[in-house]
Amino acid sequence: MAKVSVVTRIEAPAEEVWSLLTKINRYATWDAFADEIRSASASRLKLGSTYEERSGNDRSSWTVTSFDPPRRQVHAGKVGVLGKVTREFVVEAAGEGAELRQTISFDVMPGITRPFGLLAEKLFIERLVRRRLTQSGEALGRALASEDY
Repeated sequence: MAKVSVVTRIEAPAEEVWSLLTKINRYATWDAFADEIRSASASRLKLGSTYEERSGNDRSSWTVTSFDPPRRQVHAGKVGVLGKVTREFVVEAAGEGAELRQTISFDVMPGITRPFGLLAEKLFIERLVRRRLTQSGEALGRALASEDY
């Protein structure tokens, strides 16, 4: 199983970072993996919340499987070639700001095609996931810096 983790320093209080992470209708404004939230079981995430998102032509369904406010939440879903994906968000106070750690775990092409999946992970997928996590953290920081988050 591949695991990619990125930590982003955000110049906003941890409570504000957490608040934005729970507003599912805002994900498309900062999450580099989501072009659109197509549906959600609630406007604010909590344990058991479900949502569907679109990224390009791909659609994915997610469930919040762990929720420990105001510090940690875990979303589980199935995403195209990545298969089963787990995405964890951890928010920690850091001075006057916060640190956001995002971790994504996935298995590309499980089963008999797994050797090809391992190769794809190492050649380009891990790098792509790391870049998107970095973009997401930076965009979340910019969203919090704006007046209308």
